[in-house]
Amino acid sequence: MKIVIKLLLILSVEIVIASCSCKHSNIQDVVDGYSSGYITEDSLLSYLKNPINFQQIKEWAFDDSYSEDSFRQFIRGYCLYYGKGVLEDKEKARIWLEKSADKGHEIAQALLAHDYYDEKKDYESAYFWYKKSADQGLIRSQICVAVCFEDSINALAYLQLAANQGDDRAQYYLGGWYYNGNKNVPKDYKEAAKWFEKSAEQGNPDAQWSLAYLYYTGYGVPQNFVKAKEWCEKAVKQDNLNAIGMLGVMYAYGEGVEKNDSIAFMYLKRAADLGDEISQRNIGSFYLDGRYVKRDETTGIRWTKLSAKNGDKAAQDYLKKRGINW
Repeated sequence: MKIVIKLLLILSVEIVIASCSCKHSNIQDVVDGYSSGYITEDSLLSYLKNPINFQQIKEWAFDDSYSEDSFRQFIRGYCLYYGKGVLEDKEKARIWLEKSADKGHEIAQALLAHDYYDEKKDYESAYFWYKKSADQGLIRSQICVAVCFEDSINALAYLQLAANQGDDRAQYYLGGWYYNGNKNVPKDYKEAAKWFEKSAEQGNPDAQWSLAYLYYTGYGVPQNFVKAKEWCEKAVKQDNLNAIGMLGVMYAYGEGVEKNDSIAFMYLKRAADLGDEISQRNIGSFYLDGRYVKRDETTGIRWTKLSAKNGDKAAQDYLKKRGINW
């Protein structure tokens, strides 16, 4: 079988609480910093997630003399929702998050939206709260309005707003929209490359691999294997699974690098072991063809079966032609 590269697929949005370093040691300083605009949402949430801070966070947020304060309501709800310093209790968490969200706290609104979207599957309520939060400028909510509700009338405006503020996630998703084309934007590989590059330059590994893929194929940019290899290596350093498999293919064919089956096999095996179905098929090809490794029909078929079970159509077609079930 031919050694092949994985096609570019844009990942769906992950509705998660992001993390980032926060050097402040006092909860009140962190809250004041966020309210003043010099501490980001990511840094605030990073602080809340650090076990070292749980005790003082609990004392601060669960002080009933300040129970009507929206920020304390949000943090109390957050701690209860994720079990940070207290026993997890989503029902109680929702009560406090709703109190805070009703008072306009944008992160409480976002977490409440996440709960409606991910836990309750109440998408109408999720959209309502994400939009409330997005309209207050929370970038994560702007992305979620756009990507989780792609058919909504304001989807493109919100994603562009987040991307133009320099958010690498929004830039990556906007690049994906232009790469695939949808009801919001036409397919435009050049525009996709522009946004992938903006995101990639900020270190987003998915964007780095996507940009590498465009340079590899020549979609939206002049085909350039050397640049494809450079961006691919950046993504590999961040353990991007697709990039690991792609770099293996490039070494297998000598594209942008000197051909080297040993290095090719190393990268492909790494990606295959991590579950990449294309790399699993490619490793199967190495064994079936006796390339770099001793020809081994049994091992080759085993890897090809694993690829087929994981949904690779080419592996499935190969096994069908040989009358082998997987």
